[in-house]
Amino acid sequence: MVCLLKYTGAALAVASTAIASPATVQVEARKAPLIPNGKKAGSAGGRAVHHWKDHIGWWYDWTPKPSGHDEVMGVSMLWGDGHQGKTDSDRLHAFQKLRDTPQYLLGLNEPDCHGKDSADLRVAQGVSLWNQYIAPKGRAGSLLGSPAMCKQKDEGWLAKFRDQALDADWDFTAIHVYKDSMQGVQEDIDHYWNKYRKPIWVTEFACVSDHPQWAPCQDQGKINTFIRDVVDLFERNEHVMAYAYTDGGGLAPNWLPTNNDGSQLSESGRTYLNAIKKYN
Repeated sequence: MVCLLKYTGAALAVASTAIASPATVQVEARKAPLIPNGKKAGSAGGRAVHHWKDHIGWWYDWTPKPSGHDEVMGVSMLWGDGHQGKTDSDRLHAFQKLRDTPQYLLGLNEPDCHGKDSADLRVAQGVSLWNQYIAPKGRAGSLLGSPAMCKQKDEGWLAKFRDQALDADWDFTAIHVYKDSMQGVQEDIDHYWNKYRKPIWVTEFACVSDHPQWAPCQDQGKINTFIRDVVDLFERNEHVMAYAYTDGGGLAPNWLPTNNDGSQLSESGRTYLNAIKKYN
């Protein structure tokens, strides 16, 4: 369960160790940088990619083969096992047909939660999917992202998953960050770094008060301040290799980065663009 990192400026090369029982087997180092295309900033969802394209290094749409925005590298994902409805089933079938080896592969979206927006998997189901579909891509050369949890700083699923007989370890820990303060964001990052000692990709982030209950930020001024501050935090944090502004549901309408038809950036979308332009 060792991930050896060699840092050279913004580029990082990774050598990963596959997990076998009882012995471990060394796998040849992969070439892809852990900071995709040298730019940490990205997009979770394609709504604003063409507006941000010159300043982001990656994007994804929760599918095995993102399409529609060839100007920015799309990152592959195996979302779930197909039981959460047609979209989930279609994604699984598309992954089963995937013949190429993506540079990066995200594994399992919120398996620790119920509801249509989460994969909702038992740990044993997650292990089976990982070993059958994800680990072989890792051995072929993909850099693997961990399952991303719905519950932040909660080890009810991921720690149990990693204790199982996985055929390959992940190369970076994928996390979701839904907070409304930089203290909360930093605590999330610190938790996953201290627990797993792996580089971190924040594959979804948004301004949300998650205590005592889920309450998306509504005030535009607060949203703007959060975006500017969180981009600075992610860019300066040595453990964060990538981060993605999410188009996802359940958030305030003014969080969405574009207007309804996607032709123009919203104030939030413009704020993110101006924040990332300082770095890319």
